[in-house]
Amino acid sequence: MAAAEEARARERVAEEDARKACCNPDLKTPFASVEDAISRLLPYTHAREEWDDSQEAEATRMAEELEKQVLIFNAAVRNSAATRTEERLKLEKLLLADEQRMSERVHAVVRQRQVAPLLQQLEEKAAAGQQRHVLERQAAARHQQLMREHPHWSRQELMQLEQRWRRQEMEAKADRLRVLKAEERLRAALQAYVEGGEWQQPHEEEEQRMLQHQQAAAALQRQRAPEQQAALQKQLMLELQQAAALQQEQRAREQVIMLPQGHPGRGGTMPWSMELEQLREQQHRQGVWPTFVVPRAGQLSAQAHRAPPQPARQAFWAPAQAVPQQQAHAVPQPQQQQPEEGQAAGGAAAVMAP
Repeated sequence: MAAAEEARARERVAEEDARKACCNPDLKTPFASVEDAISRLLPYTHAREEWDDSQEAEATRMAEELEKQVLIFNAAVRNSAATRTEERLKLEKLLLADEQRMSERVHAVVRQRQVAPLLQQLEEKAAAGQQRHVLERQAAARHQQLMREHPHWSRQELMQLEQRWRRQEMEAKADRLRVLKAEERLRAALQAYVEGGEWQQPHEEEEQRMLQHQQAAAALQRQRAPEQQAALQKQLMLELQQAAALQQEQRAREQVIMLPQGHPGRGGTMPWSMELEQLREQQHRQGVWPTFVVPRAGQLSAQAHRAPPQPARQAFWAPAQAVPQQQAHAVPQPQQQQPEEGQAAGGAAAVMAP
């Protein structure tokens, strides 16, 4: 709108100038040429020519403006390319740093997973050693308590009782381990269900059956433990009573054997043949070898001589009062003779070892 008004205003000004020139032409100044005469005598131009001139001037102006804009655009493009290159470099640096952090994190996780089993093994070994130490201390305390409560028990019986208790503890420990493994498998199944959404029903039923079976076995073991303990103590008491009775019988038999025949107040009137038979049997059980002595006054006496030292059998020495107070000579043997210790005033018995 403004350009159209300006164009109309210029046309009016040019028309007024042409009228003035036509009415008052400059005739004093000579014409230089035909064109000068035309321009001076006919200053008015047509609107089409003026429009052409204006359009040419506008096109020139627009070309200049376009050239300026092209230069500006090229500079902006160059700046943008440099900026994008710098941004790309920054982005690549950031990505590289991120990848390095991720790789370090992955390496750390891998190292942790590799070291975790070793640490777990070390912890398990330490826990096993500590548990073994605790069990050894408990066993030692239990052994001392049993020795204080039952001082007449033998070492073999105490070891058997401790072995039975240890076996029961191992069974209980195995039950606990089975229960822990079942719980771990159950947790793994739950984790797989949470991650994948698929639940393995048969495994759950199997785990439940296993847990029920283990709980029933543990309950049955707890119920049987007091009965087994009572039966074990009863059996040990019977064995101890039998051992005490056998020991008393053996001592009485030794007293009867070692006392002289027919002595008043020191034994019965057992025949010498039965006494000799019992003496042989007793010496054979205890690893003692009998040696016969030739009597001088018509009586036959036998005296026990201790056998050579052996690691697994007990030697036997007859007391001095059991030897008859008579002088006797040893029966010649192929081996070297050894006189018996302890001779009486009335005589001494010489013994020979086979």
